Amino acid sequence: MKNLQLIICLFALSFVGCKKTVDSETKRWNSSQARLERLMSEYPNFKTALSADLAAARKIHQEALTKPDDDSKISWLNQANSEAYPNYVRKLDNMDREVEEIRESSVKLFEYADSGNSTLVAGIKSMNVESTIKDAKSYLTSVEAKDKYQANQVVDKA
Repeated sequence: MKNLQLIICLFALSFVGCKKTVDSETKRWNSSQARLERLMSEYPNFKTALSADLAAARKIHQEALTKPDDDSKISWLNQANSEAYPNYVRKLDNMDREVEEIRESSVKLFEYADSGNSTLVAGIKSMNVESTIKDAKSYLTSVEAKDKYQANQVVDKA
């Protein structure tokens, strides 16, 4: 019985602890702006799309600041954060992590092959992985994305 009470108490605390506040949404907003500005410098060919998304998000953020009560302010700030984090931004932001995961998988393949399986095949696949990563990064930095729809297509293709 005490375990059940403890579980219920922990669940209630975690639920209350996850509630959005004006401060938490404002911190997310500051991070969202910084992320978009960082991505603009990392991917100058996406600057037009990123700038447009940032401008739209800033407009919503300004509207949020005019709201008198916390609930509506939180809602508007959440919308601004969502606008500042479209799908292609999420993918660009996670690109380095995904590339590293692909490289790690390639190393595991090579190790697997080295343990008595086909080392030659693993070596070729490993070289293909690096070549593919290089081609994807080259494509990603060479195509200009003028809006979020084009940006999504470019990132998906890369």
